[in-house]
Amino acid sequence: MVRKFAASSAVLVLCMLVFLGHASAQSSNLLITFTNQQRTSAGLKPLAKNKELMASAQAKAEDMLTDDYWEHYAPDNTSPWDFIRANGYTYEYAGENLAKGFTDDQSVVTAWMQSPAHRKNILDSTFQDIGIAVVNGRLLGQKTTLVVAHYGKQKPAPVFKTTSLPGSQQQFVHYGHRAQDLSWIITLRPDRDL
Repeated sequence: MVRKFAASSAVLVLCMLVFLGHASAQSSNLLITFTNQQRTSAGLKPLAKNKELMASAQAKAEDMLTDDYWEHYAPDNTSPWDFIRANGYTYEYAGENLAKGFTDDQSVVTAWMQSPAHRKNILDSTFQDIGIAVVNGRLLGQKTTLVVAHYGKQKPAPVFKTTSLPGSQQQFVHYGHRAQDLSWIITLRPDRDL
């Protein structure tokens, strides 16, 4: 299942996969390596391991175990991107894959690649960053291992530029996400606006 949401010009893609069983030999680093092998085989750039997405994936997995749910949305309606933003990742585009009960790292990535929705997240050229958590615990009365993968592309950092008018004491601060994109520039007059 794939869900796309637009929120503040950002998109989140969600997928989950279940395999009955209990896993214990999984590693976030190996899962990232196997994911990047799939990307490079498809001619895409590898994803960069991102500490904020690692933390958001960990928080999401722990929350699912604590509140005993297996969904993209928590029972209190907390969304995956709430976890992503709460851990300091400001995204332009984000996605989530979930898996549980797999016995090894390669089988998780293989299963994701066999699912069109999960495969789309792994091979989405928009994504630049990844964070994966692997957490053991009890979920819905069964001992299992949860895997949460968060994918993202960060919003560009704001650009600030200060200019003065010739022969004037007034300065203007220009703000925007890209210096070349004048449609996103906001001009502030320090004597009035700051």
